Amino acid sequence: MNIKKSAVISVIAISLLTACGENAPAEIRETESESQTVSITSAAAETSEEFSESEIPTEAEVTEQVESETAKEEAVTEERSNTEDFLAEYDWAAQNAAIEIYEKLIESFTESDGDITYLENYSGAYYVSEESCLYIALTDISESAVKPYRDITGDENVKFVQHKYSYNSLLVLNEYVVGLMSEGGFEIYGVGIYEKDNRVGITAGSQEALEVLKSELISKGFEEDMFEISIGEPVILY
Repeated sequence: MNIKKSAVISVIAISLLTACGENAPAEIRETESESQTVSITSAAAETSEEFSESEIPTEAEVTEQVESETAKEEAVTEERSNTEDFLAEYDWAAQNAAIEIYEKLIESFTESDGDITYLENYSGAYYVSEESCLYIALTDISESAVKPYRDITGDENVKFVQHKYSYNSLLVLNEYVVGLMSEGGFEIYGVGIYEKDNRVGITAGSQEALEVLKSELISKGFEEDMFEISIGEPVILY
């Protein structure tokens, strides 16, 4: 039987059944029963067609997905293993010793009222874990300039390196940029002193803001290699 034709017959049969009720002729009842069967068969065929047309992954695609997930799990496992190895091999004793030396150094700069006054030749200090060594940066590393620091720190796990700018000079620049941030006239998202790099790091909101800030700092007498401006996003604190 043609499905479209049967659908029309079904509609007519149902209408007559509704109108006649139990008094409907037997032929109509048979037609209605047949139309229901055709409708069910048609619905089943449509459902089957939908499944056949759906994107059922092939064996190769499933294998690729499994391999991808496995690779991710292996990468996480390897990263965790590397971290555990690093923590196990890390020289914590050397780092703690360096912290104690650094605290003694800062204490030597500390006044009785708690204010810190850095010596003019002091440029900063930083720890290099690969060497288990505390580096102290000075603008002058002659023997006479280093001696006062050695008297405080000793010789063990301490090295001295020469830098161009003193920490006091970097502080002046850092505080100036903080002042610009407070005024709100510049698109500045962050600023800080990088002792190892011997410069002030600044984060601007755009290339235009970077150029404007750079011109501002140079016009105020700060040398270009004294700071580094990068473009970044504002830090949102929740």
